[in-house]
Amino acid sequence: MVSPNLPPFQLMLHCLEHLNPNDWSSFIHLNAATPEIRSQTLKLVESHQKGDSWLPIDNDDSRISIKDHWSGAKAIRTPQEGDQFTEQDIQLIELIGRGTANLVYLASQVRVPRNRFVIKTPTHCNHPQKQLERYADEYEVHLGARHPNVAQILSFGNLTKDRPFLSMEFVPGMKMGQYLVNPNYSIPRKLSVLTEICSATADLHRRGISHGDLNPDNIIVSNPQGIPHPKLIDFGKAVSRQLTGNHAPHDVSSKEPQGENNNPPHDKQESSMTATNMYAVNQMRDVRAVSYLLYTFLAANRNEHQIATLCGERVADQLIRLQESICWDVIGDHQSPLDRIAQQLKEIEPEVAAGFSV
Repeated sequence: MVSPNLPPFQLMLHCLEHLNPNDWSSFIHLNAATPEIRSQTLKLVESHQKGDSWLPIDNDDSRISIKDHWSGAKAIRTPQEGDQFTEQDIQLIELIGRGTANLVYLASQVRVPRNRFVIKTPTHCNHPQKQLERYADEYEVHLGARHPNVAQILSFGNLTKDRPFLSMEFVPGMKMGQYLVNPNYSIPRKLSVLTEICSATADLHRRGISHGDLNPDNIIVSNPQGIPHPKLIDFGKAVSRQLTGNHAPHDVSSKEPQGENNNPPHDKQESSMTATNMYAVNQMRDVRAVSYLLYTFLAANRNEHQIATLCGERVADQLIRLQESICWDVIGDHQSPLDRIAQQLKEIEPEVAAGFSV
């Protein structure tokens, strides 16, 4: 039995889920509440063999499930909060992030629930083996980025046969973007955090690793013992010069230059880049991100004015000139400019701390 006045698409779903195609027509004639609903449902039946245009526009889980059912493929269930994967000793606690590429969960061990970490798994598992390989590449790059200001990478594997995962340290705290504009945290502490980020990223560059996605959401500031401590997370777009390009963002290193009759790439600059070039581009993005963080620090809550008032115009001008002088055109084989930036910030720190302690 189905509910009365069921709309055409819901009638179609019932046919897909419960009936043999030979029975669809008679079922629709019997259960359609009005001739209009019957006509619309029969049109869906006629068109469903020709493509998926009859499906809902929203790319949600129900649409994917319907499309998989229609194509004869096995639908891959999206993990839910509370799911347990005892073989991997993983229990999902809460969905804390959803993007076009990945779902991010706070998770814990099943055996020792107080041991918490973060799980990343694809939003849509269209190609599980390829996505597992990508997580393996990310794991290898992240593993080489060990540093006190980098969240630890833990493991990768499969939650189920068709759903890979990557796990990393859970860093409780505040995103960098929120921290910089929060007036409850002192300017000297914020400057110290920025210096740490510069030093950590420069260290990665010295070891041939560029993060490539150093946005304020991918830096978490924790406060152990009341002292702010930033950590870089999410190395999904990172590149390691030592790994010969096995992990180039969006697999751009494997693309060939586009011909006249081919679809143009989304980014022509990156369409035919070698792994070394991709490392250099990522390095440039890291430097650009630091420039943005410095700008945000100076602009938030009139920080620039406060620094000039309490520490003198010279110190404020140094910070402004530093932010404006950052060169984004970085060549990967040369020394990272973040070394210089970190050193200059360290030289300014004592004067800023002294000015605000008065």
